[in-house]
Formats: sequence, structure tokens, C-alpha cells
Amino acid sequence: MPNDMSHAPDLTAPGPALADRADRFAARAATLVDDPRLTTRQAAEAMGHLARLQADIAAARREESRALKTQLTRLEARFRPHERKLETARAALSDAILRAVPDGEVDYRVVPHGEVAADAGADPVTPVSACRALLDLEALRPFLSDEALRDAIQAHGSARGAQAVAGVTYARLPKDAVAECPVL
Repeated sequence: MPNDMSHAPDLTAPGPALADRADRFAARAATLVDDPRLTTRQAAEAMGHLARLQADIAAARREESRALKTQLTRLEARFRPHERKLETARAALSDAILRAVPDGEVDYRVVPHGEVAADAGADPVTPVSACRALLDLEALRPFLSDEALRDAIQAHGSARGAQAVAGVTYARLPKDAVAECPVL
């Protein structure tokens, strides 16, 4: 049986050969995870092999999708300029409506903080700006996705170094490790 953790990408035949390698590694990794004798060195080496295998698969996927991307790029090139013009026009009109002279039929304007729309059938109130310093993050907490919270934790760590954020559990892991970081 070939070494299931070998770093020998065969990009000339990425399909079955690479898929077989991935399946063998997944099976091998599953046995390693359950092995009570697993050492941190073995786990780190396996993660390194996994990272290389993932890179091989990504390279194969990119190679196989290059032709499709070329076709998609040509198609998007035809439509994108028109979409940009329409997006720009829509944004300009959305901004202009707040400066437009009221005509008495509709009341499009900036709504003062805390004002509740009197007519339930009126157009919805849409956010047009936010002040980071005044933003009530506690009011937004239930609406932040787990992904948004993980991104914020990652950005905080990148910007401020190893400063701990309350409510986050940290672990020292090898560079190839990927922690799921569930948000509870």
C-alpha cells in the first residue's frame, strides 16, 4: 500500500490518484485520532502531511477549474461594466433622495435616533451610517454569526498580538493546526 501521507502530487492525473490519497489519509488520520499512544510530535507531523495534501488538492482544483474560470471571466467582462454603472447610479439616487425636496407624498429622510415609524405600511427604515464609538454592540450580539465572531477574534489577535479576549479559550498549536473554535 502506498504511503498515505506521502507528499507526491500527481497533478497530471489529479482525479482518482489524488482522491485516493485523500481517502487513505482521512482513514489514517481517523485511526491516529483514536490512538491512545498518539504523541504530539506524531500529531504535528500528521497535520503537516494534511496541510500539504490540502495544498495538493487545492492546486489540482485550481488547475482543473482554470478553463471554466477563463470562460466565466469572459462572460463577467461583458456584463460587469453595465452592473457597475447601475450600482453607481442606484447608490447616487439613494444618497440624493435624502437631500431631495419633500413633495408631501412620501417622507424619505434621515430618521432621528429612537423615532418609531408612525405608519406600519411605510417603507422600512434602512441603516445609512454607523458610529463605531456609539454603536451598542450588546444589542447586536444575538445577531452576530459565529463566523463574524471568529473573524473578529482572529482580527483582534492579528492586530494586538497575544492579548487574551474575555470569553475565548486559547491553545498553543503547531502552525499547520486548524482549530474549529466553536462559539458557545
